[in-house]
Amino acid sequence: MKRVPAISLSLIATAVAVRASLIFRYRFDSDEPQHMHVAWGWAHGLAQYRDVFDNHMPLFHLLSSPLFAATGDDPRLLFAARLSMFPLFLGALVLVWRIARNLFDERTAWWSTALAAVVPPFFLGSLEYRTDDLWLVFWLGVVAVAVGNASPMRKAALGGLLLGGAFGVSMKSTLFVAVLVIAVVATLLLTMRRAPLPPPRLLAKCALIAAATTTIIPALIAIGFAVAGLWRPFVYGVFEHNATPFVHAWHVLWFIPLYFVIRFVALRIARADAEPSLVRRRLFVFLACGVYLALYASFAPMTNLETYLPFYPLAALLATPLLMRHERFLPALAVAMIAIIVVTAQPWRNEAERSIVLVEEVVALTHPSEPVMDLKGETVFRKRPFYFVLEAITNVKLRLGLIRDTIADTLVHSHTYVVAGDALPPAALRFVRRYYVPWGVLHVAGAELRPLRDGLGASFDIAVPGPYVVLGERGVVRATIDGVAVGGSGINLAAGRHRVIAHEKTERPVVVWSGTLRSARFRSER
Repeated sequence: MKRVPAISLSLIATAVAVRASLIFRYRFDSDEPQHMHVAWGWAHGLAQYRDVFDNHMPLFHLLSSPLFAATGDDPRLLFAARLSMFPLFLGALVLVWRIARNLFDERTAWWSTALAAVVPPFFLGSLEYRTDDLWLVFWLGVVAVAVGNASPMRKAALGGLLLGGAFGVSMKSTLFVAVLVIAVVATLLLTMRRAPLPPPRLLAKCALIAAATTTIIPALIAIGFAVAGLWRPFVYGVFEHNATPFVHAWHVLWFIPLYFVIRFVALRIARADAEPSLVRRRLFVFLACGVYLALYASFAPMTNLETYLPFYPLAALLATPLLMRHERFLPALAVAMIAIIVVTAQPWRNEAERSIVLVEEVVALTHPSEPVMDLKGETVFRKRPFYFVLEAITNVKLRLGLIRDTIADTLVHSHTYVVAGDALPPAALRFVRRYYVPWGVLHVAGAELRPLRDGLGASFDIAVPGPYVVLGERGVVRATIDGVAVGGSGINLAAGRHRVIAHEKTERPVVVWSGTLRSARFRSER
């Protein structure tokens, strides 16, 4: 009996060690710097929704903002942000243990925790810096309270408060409400012959208490934004922007097989030979897990992998008693899942470096006051000139014409000289390819020229007015533009066509924004 906790703890410790190493090697998902950029905005006096676009509730970013206020524009903060998710991962495992312990014996609880810790999509998804990590913990807290030993009204109050915390992180928590209502009602109906139903008055009191406590955190957030004069941006970011048509309407077909599977298993659990209150707890957790999967997979207008995170730990917990029928194979199963994690993450390839290099280049090339156009905030420490982030919902609305692509005009009017990322809307991408030149992993305002000889000229077009220099393979090229000598600090050019005449030979000349001179490292890498 003592060996099982030891093995389980060893597996959990292995998961923690693997997680600690992958933080610095695993590729950054595009959502991570998006959330970092919002938290950075709060730390630097920028209001979420008004100054920095976002379509999530603000609790996660507000709690994270002190991390970005304490230091400068250090790319290592991307790793620090991931490290800050460690307590949430451990908290999720503690809650898995508590839920399992209230449903099964202690040995099963330890195995449930160990297996949940190494489920590959849960492990890798929760490794990333994202709102779903905190959202998941609130959800597991709600389930843990529901199957605990507190009085019904205390459960309603605490569970509602935790559910309100989930709403403070994401309005996707409306799915949790639907899941909880269905799970509670179905649990009571399927077990009503084995145990009496709670008195209607008690059910009504618990429902009112839960509803009241659920509203506390989201109401405080809404009131705060209204008082600050940010009500309209808040409503648009959280509600209006997220209203989107079904992208994959055929997903509703998933509901048919899922319904019959969930119904079959639920009936088996309801008829199990166990104490009625224990049967109800097990049935509730199963329904919370299964109904969540069925509703999200079938009816969500747009699905993403991270929103499945609440499903995995409960699924692992429920599967553990079945797997323990062949308990000697459990360590091998856990090791196999760890191997899948390692193979998927590929730590021998430093995929995280790409994001770090991007931020390093941007910080080296730009001053804090200079905007940088990126896709979702992946440059983290610079303001974006275009309000919307180019995430899935925005891209759908751009294709449907619900959002206008004004990126090109915005780049010109905001004097944005640096662009990161190629996954732009078609018109914006054409503009960048015409009026910007590749510079490391970035694009910088300028124009590439044909080889020049002393005294020979070439014409070029500039779209973003500002200071420009002529560079060649050996650095600054002596030249004149429109008859004016170009010094080492550059020359201010208006938008339009210009003519350059070189006073020395250069094979790869380029007229480029003078800010590129700030970093000798990136200039030499050209």
